[in-house]
Amino acid sequence: MKARITCDKDHALGKLYEQVFDISYYSRSNSFNINDQNNVQQFLKETTDFDLTINLTRGQPFGQVNLLMSLDRYCNENNINHRVLSIGSYVGTALMNHLDVSYDIEKMSLKLAHREMAYKYMFFHSKLDSYLINVNYLEHLSEDIELYHPHINTLKLQKVLDNSLYMLEKEHIKEMYVQYKQPGNFRINDGYGVVLPGVY
Repeated sequence: MKARITCDKDHALGKLYEQVFDISYYSRSNSFNINDQNNVQQFLKETTDFDLTINLTRGQPFGQVNLLMSLDRYCNENNINHRVLSIGSYVGTALMNHLDVSYDIEKMSLKLAHREMAYKYMFFHSKLDSYLINVNYLEHLSEDIELYHPHINTLKLQKVLDNSLYMLEKEHIKEMYVQYKQPGNFRINDGYGVVLPGVY
């Protein structure tokens, strides 16, 4: 399958998808700027060149959400069948962990936008087939966690790929949460905000 992914070609998770997809990268390093509407319009026009869009990095506040909604609108207006896999985060399960950034709210918004797309696809013959995988504390991408909180288990990147492929093969599974079991109680987001029970 030909897939495009919104991240730099050196992104550890992005590189992993190269194992199974013919990947094209869209990031600032190759002149794709999600803040530039001309870039976004070109991105949308190239949709038919790919079997799958992997909506990974934020790019800007609510960049993932805006890109997903723009892609849905474009596909329906132009009668294009397409699949999109958005990479969400477990922090979307609890709001207000970081009071000074919008990351949590962005990821919750991504989940709500995805659910709208998936519902329209399943029941109203919408053109965009949307999938969402929520992950947390990824190995090699959560350096602060691995350095300062070694007791917290990080998720192996291979598990993200494995579960992404599982979802895409099982078309009825549109949303998934993947996280390693944690040792007792721990705070989500490195000690800020709501304390949620860990899983033994």
